[in-house]
Amino acid sequence: MERYLLFIRDVGKEDQTDIHPSEPEARKALANYARQRSDKTDPIRLLGDDEAIDAYFARDEAGYVIARLRKGASRGGIPS
Repeated sequence: MERYLLFIRDVGKEDQTDIHPSEPEARKALANYARQRSDKTDPIRLLGDDEAIDAYFARDEAGYVIARLRKGASRGGIPS
C-alpha cells in the first residue's frame, strides 16, 4: 500500500511531517498549511490549492517535499 510523506520546512516554525493516503490529500494539506500561515488579508487565502502552494512556497524561507512511500522488500526479495 502506498502512502505519501509531506515534509514542510518553514524558517521560524517547527518542521512539519505528515503521512497521507494519496498525493492529492498531501497537496490539500499543503495548501491548507499555506492558507493558515498567511495573513488574513493575504490573497493566498482566496487562491485555488495549486496557486496557494505556489505563492506561499515561492518565498526563499519555505520549502516542502511530497514523497511516495512503498512497503519495501527485505533481503531475498521477500516482502517485509
